Amino acid sequence: MCMITYIPGGVAIPWTGIYNGASWNEDGQGWAIATPDGIFTGKSFDVDKALDGLYEIRRQYPTCPALFHSRWATHGELSERNIHPFFVGKSTDTVLAHNGILPSAFHPKGMNWRSDTNNFALWLGRHENILSRRGRQVIGDLIGTGNKLVILTNSRIYDKPRGFIVNQDAGEWVEGCWFSNDGYKNRWYQRGSFGSWLYEGISTSPAISTHAELESENVAQCPICKKTGYVELEGNLCLNCDSCLDCMEAMRDCMCFWGGDKNPREAIALPPKSTGTTEETGGN
Repeated sequence: MCMITYIPGGVAIPWTGIYNGASWNEDGQGWAIATPDGIFTGKSFDVDKALDGLYEIRRQYPTCPALFHSRWATHGELSERNIHPFFVGKSTDTVLAHNGILPSAFHPKGMNWRSDTNNFALWLGRHENILSRRGRQVIGDLIGTGNKLVILTNSRIYDKPRGFIVNQDAGEWVEGCWFSNDGYKNRWYQRGSFGSWLYEGISTSPAISTHAELESENVAQCPICKKTGYVELEGNLCLNCDSCLDCMEAMRDCMCFWGGDKNPREAIALPPKSTGTTEETGGN
């Protein structure tokens, strides 16, 4: 089933949850962190080695978003080169990790050693601008709610490294981190005529919302005009300089929501409240 752990900037690595997920998914452990100095990644079949790698880099960049992925192989060869995350196309500044089984079009054919996610990452680099809000909505519709993605980027179109979750509602927030399924929970075995695995959950706390993260770090300042008090958090727009803070374009030129053919102030109400695709700034 795989499991992705998304770790927003400033949030501690959830060691227990990751170890639990790795105990279910033993076909490879991988991590990534998006920093101003580039994307750092590591892959191993040894969860301790993978976590050590993440820990060492995260100590240097504690406010940057990170992910950890534990693989359950369904397609493609069982090898380190099929361990998540994968760079998107030929990009070196955007990576993704996936949980689920993608549509059959991405399944390996013939002698193709790549997994479905590996194929998907290559395809995505040629076809879709995943860094726009509209692009992430299209991807969510394409892969369906049974699939979840975490995308990290240090693209220069943003003022700082970002983390995005596609189909966030299909996962769970626990103690400030997002898990793509409940594999993070402790497990134990109950004896009986029909013995079965049962879950023992760990303590939880409310999910960190985008609003709370922005307000707690006092970053509700427009990175373009530098004014405060004009950022519309739900739409990620600045009403002072009429700019889209997703693509950093003037709203009349922005293609994220409205294609540039509507009054930008009217366009704020266009994005639906629940789309299955959510940006989490991860404290950045």
